Parts: sequence; structure tokens; C-alpha cells
Amino acid sequence: MRTTIQIGFIFSLIALAGSCSSKSDTEDVASELPFLKDYTPRFEEAGSSAQRNSDATKLFYMDKGILFSSSKYKTGYASRDGSSFYFVEWSGGLSVGEKSNPSLRTQSGEVPLAYVKIHKAEGGIIWLTYKQSENSSEGIIVQKW
Repeated sequence: MRTTIQIGFIFSLIALAGSCSSKSDTEDVASELPFLKDYTPRFEEAGSSAQRNSDATKLFYMDKGILFSSSKYKTGYASRDGSSFYFVEWSGGLSVGEKSNPSLRTQSGEVPLAYVKIHKAEGGIIWLTYKQSENSSEGIIVQKW
């Protein structure tokens, strides 16, 4: 009888420990990727300082397949005179996950990216990361759609 009580007590502790975990999958991801908690629209380019949408010297743009006669989704910014620009592009919509056919478009041309991944899409805002190459620093983008 004592063994039965001990086993019952152990199962109760295991069940209690499992129910105490109140973290959702989103919270787990947010703790691993702290940028998901910041709703400030911005571009944190790989190896450069952040470009906030409040920067009046730039025009910020989000597109579902029009600019540059490209059907890709894109987000980026340009100088007010259009002489320089920086756009991250991808195929596959705005759903969470890694995107296909990612590229970076600048005034110098278009180059493939190693990846573009949307980590969160909530309330008209997307949080994504991208890399220019497997060995480069990761860029972060938070933008309104």
C-alpha cells in the first residue's frame, strides 16, 4: 500500500509540474528572439545601424508584388531622391516560416539571400530575419503591412 501511495504521489508531482508551465510557443520563441517583443518599425541591417521608420531622410515601403516589376513581396527603404535603396524580397506571402526565392535589391543590382524567415505576423506587423550569406550577420526587419 505504501508503494502505491508513493507512486501516486510521484505521478501527482509530474502532472503538477507539467501544468505549471504557462509559457506558450510564442513566448518561447520571443525569449529566444528578443526582437519579437519590440513593435518599433525598423531595419537592422546585417552589420549596420538600425534604420527606423521615423528617419525623415528615407521613404519606407512595403509591397506585395508591384515595385521593380517584380511579383515578389518586398519591404525596404529609399533615399528621398531615389539615388539609393535597400529592399529585401521573397516569394511565399506573409505567413510565418522560411520564404523561397529571397533576394536583396539595391541600386547596385539584385543578389540572392541565404534566407528570409518571417518569425511573427500579428496585428498588421511582421517580424523577419534574413542573411546575405551563411557566414554573414543576421539582419532584422520589423514592418507594418
